[in-house]
Amino acid sequence: MKVMRDRESKTLTLSNPGHTVTLLEGFGIETSTPNKAPMASGVKLAKTGEDLLPEGNRYAELVGSLLYLSTTTRPDIAFAVGVLSRFMSCPEQDYMRAAKGVLRYLRRTTRLGVVYDRLRLHPQWRAHRVGKQAPVDGGNLNG
Repeated sequence: MKVMRDRESKTLTLSNPGHTVTLLEGFGIETSTPNKAPMASGVKLAKTGEDLLPEGNRYAELVGSLLYLSTTTRPDIAFAVGVLSRFMSCPEQDYMRAAKGVLRYLRRTTRLGVVYDRLRLHPQWRAHRVGKQAPVDGGNLNG
């Protein structure tokens, strides 16, 4: 986990780009096209009992890692990870595709982190750059 403290602006930024990059490499997503959202709108995942994954442990490993990220530094993926975690007992190919879609979103947003500001009551989202202060952009997820 990366912690950046800016005494001047009284902010604390938490991010975890190293864990994200390790996940991307471990699942072969580091060169794929990034997604704009963690999960496409209107996606309906349902248990069909067909097209099961040959090794469900890999799916559980991925969802567990995404759950860790969502509870520490990436609350933007929490809903998608919550949906994916409902299918841990008998994972199917569609679920793994959806989980890898979350990874492709993380590929696009590895620089995002949670910024705690002493003057604001709620954490803000900001992109950060290695070795530089987080830009003051009002917590815009798109920029």
